[in-house]
Amino acid sequence: MKKILIICLFFTTFLFANVAKVVAITGEALIIRDTVKLKLEKDSDIFKNDEIETKQNTKVQLIFKDNTIITIGKNSTFKINDYIFDEKNKEYKAQFGLIQGTFRTITGKIGKLAPEKFKLKSKNSSIGIRGTQILSNIQENREIIFCTEGTIEIVSLLTNEVIIINAGEYIELKANEPIQIKKFDTTSILETDENTKFLSTEETEKLLSEFGFDLKETPTTNIEQNEQTQEVTTQEVNEKENYDELNSLPKTTNETTKITGYNVFTTNISSGVLEDNKTTITDTNGDVNLNLQMENLLSNFENDGVYSGTLTLLSGSKYNSDTNFFLTSSSYSSKPDKADGTYNTDDDVQWGEWNAMAMGNDYYYFGGYWILGTQTKLSEIQNLINSSALATYNGYALGYGSNNFDATTSTVSLNMNFGAKSLSGSFDLAGTTINVAGNLSTSGFNFNATGTATGGGEGKFYGENAKSVGGKFNFNEAGYDYAGVFKASK
Repeated sequence: MKKILIICLFFTTFLFANVAKVVAITGEALIIRDTVKLKLEKDSDIFKNDEIETKQNTKVQLIFKDNTIITIGKNSTFKINDYIFDEKNKEYKAQFGLIQGTFRTITGKIGKLAPEKFKLKSKNSSIGIRGTQILSNIQENREIIFCTEGTIEIVSLLTNEVIIINAGEYIELKANEPIQIKKFDTTSILETDENTKFLSTEETEKLLSEFGFDLKETPTTNIEQNEQTQEVTTQEVNEKENYDELNSLPKTTNETTKITGYNVFTTNISSGVLEDNKTTITDTNGDVNLNLQMENLLSNFENDGVYSGTLTLLSGSKYNSDTNFFLTSSSYSSKPDKADGTYNTDDDVQWGEWNAMAMGNDYYYFGGYWILGTQTKLSEIQNLINSSALATYNGYALGYGSNNFDATTSTVSLNMNFGAKSLSGSFDLAGTTINVAGNLSTSGFNFNATGTATGGGEGKFYGENAKSVGGKFNFNEAGYDYAGVFKASK
């Protein structure tokens, strides 16, 4: 147990009728709203879909309803693509466009309550946050992204690579150049820092007070130390004058836990991602589009072991040109995942089968396999990559081929070289052996068959420190298709 003094930013009497307010500005800036250009001034209301353009020697500071603070530097363009902050109905979303220029982002309540719903998007990247302060320098031929507190997940739209950087690190994105994570120093961060460093502590307090915010000190509280360390507040960040001081702040390491997986559709061997108990499956020919909800799957997942449920067909589903069909019967069920026909309740991954009958212009049968797990935190996988860890995963597959197979008639072995971001292994599917090789990243891995077989698959890491893996595959060997899901553990 440790006593921690927390400085909180309390939202009091002022209610925004918009999404944000301009709390400070130096120089000239414009709001582009519905193609109309308006002069940006202190106290200006900011609405969803507004675009802000700054001129030379200009800085603008915005504060949003959830206490997110964004500073926009000179010669920059910033857009509010989407924003929802509804605490009553627990609806949260923040998507901001960093079109060009320099930006400093200090996340507020959305970053704490629903970090997966907070995104900063540019031409070449999408940034997800975890209680973070971010500096971004977005130019035509390059992007530089600094993490000064917390952890950032960056998806490069140039390579589709997922990169995790921590406080004190930065990356530079350029076309046709490899991405490297580097430690920043005063020189590398100076331009972005100076262009977005704005208000002093006293100025911030005064402006926030004018707009209905009150900086109060909560009583000292006993907080049990766990994975989520004490959080750094906006006020604490504003008090720091340089990045050496910023790095001395306690780091927030919390990441949201995701329950994700795959759903394999046996017709034409197609599949979809399974998340929040919903999945969309589109076949390889584009003739079938199934939006399915697996009822009570997440609550069943918490119990593990033997369970079953029903499926609901959601809007937008079609079979060829038939969009009016409906389910006449449906079910999904978990399946044993150990060679002795029992259930492994300690690997953070579960799997099973599903099937459905439907009627519309004709009678239809759908069926397949599903897998679901507690996804490993991306920062934990990044640590394995940084330490060049090696791991071997052994497990089983569930699916069909020349013969159906399950945990009693199959084996899967995958060797992960985290440092080289590569993998190799084999699938033995009811007597048919298929060797594979592939690549891994923080977001998961993919592989292709080697030798005479064709096809491939993909998967994710599950459990603490990537204890397990799971995913989907689709191979062809000697004229037979082999498709299904797999799971394995260290």
